[in-house]
Amino acid sequence: MLTSWRVSRFIKRHDLDSNKKLDANELYLAFINYNLSRADIEEFIRKYDLNNDNQLDKNELKIVFKQFRISIKVHRFIKKVDRDKSKTVDVNELLIALEGTGITREALTDFISLYDINGDGELDKRELKLFFKEQRL
Repeated sequence: MLTSWRVSRFIKRHDLDSNKKLDANELYLAFINYNLSRADIEEFIRKYDLNNDNQLDKNELKIVFKQFRISIKVHRFIKKVDRDKSKTVDVNELLIALEGTGITREALTDFISLYDINGDGELDKRELKLFFKEQRL
């Protein structure tokens, strides 16, 4: 699996103490060019550290990589479809994006209603992430 290989490579590159896990210091150095504070890194570890050892192991980092991949796909989708730059996607934008496919406004409205958690008639980043995750896209 590509994600497993990438995670292994990431750990190997940044694991300074060779314990096959990344602690706050190692992650801070790995992301130093992203202007993240140590507090940001510690919060990141708390969020993904399933076994509460204050480090991220290969399995925990796999989850991180998968979520990043979904976030990137959603970001690209919104960037491509969101014509009014609202950072959401509505039925009209989907109709334009899917022009020529035969899909109807009614079908797209039904689709949006399935994932529109806040009920605003549009899909935001969080709602699209849910769709992408459920569909394993």
